[in-house]
Amino acid sequence: FDDCGIEDSSKNLRVLWVRALLNFRGKIDDDVANTLLPSNTRHLVTSEWGANLLDPILPFAEWIKSRTDFIDAGLDHYLSSPLCTDQATGIKLECNIVLFGAGYDTRALRYRHKHGSKANFIEVDLPSVVEGKSKLYKKKFQREQDPDWDLEKYGSTFVPFDLNDAGGPNPRSLIKTLRETGKLKKDIPTLFVSEAVLFYVNEDAVSNIMNEFFEYANGGNGESERAETLFCFTDSLKLFLDVPFSNEARKWFDKN
Repeated sequence: FDDCGIEDSSKNLRVLWVRALLNFRGKIDDDVANTLLPSNTRHLVTSEWGANLLDPILPFAEWIKSRTDFIDAGLDHYLSSPLCTDQATGIKLECNIVLFGAGYDTRALRYRHKHGSKANFIEVDLPSVVEGKSKLYKKKFQREQDPDWDLEKYGSTFVPFDLNDAGGPNPRSLIKTLRETGKLKKDIPTLFVSEAVLFYVNEDAVSNIMNEFFEYANGGNGESERAETLFCFTDSLKLFLDVPFSNEARKWFDKN
């Protein structure tokens, strides 16, 4: 029972439950996940007796831990780099972070105080998921965990967009849609994060999305020296690569 009344999104919710369990067991650092769970049942992953019942699934959740560690490390590097932090003064500089297929990813909330409110988080997912997550942010997280934080001013920009709409006979432009929010700002660095979402997207849409990414990276982000574009992927690129090796993926990215 979800006391926010959001529509079912079982895959996203399963990951959220597992993240809360991993946090309780000290496997990952995520003090947000349990706050987004239904208040009547979250004790199943936030109490010793409940966690004991679910501990047998932990070996099968290693992929969630590994993805979390990899992306968090990439985001930490990005925010601390000269692109986003003045190395002489330590002053935080404005930068974009776009999360594709964000689901109930907690990253934007976990990093809300880590960059002096200079990180523009944009979360993209299906309209029903975006609507549900927006309710969770307002009705659960802000109320229970950080009531003094200005969610409207500093919180994520939610973009309802079915990634499959980037394909088909009348494809929608993902980058144009992001521009229309006013949050994807030009002439500042942008990090695109894609975590296990392209598996569920049609091939023609994936191809169009990647082409848009590369056009954005090759001048579409402006002329400023800070207008760098970076990608952090824990996702499928099988449309473009025959083997699942990081060195081959690196060659492909460099070529484009």
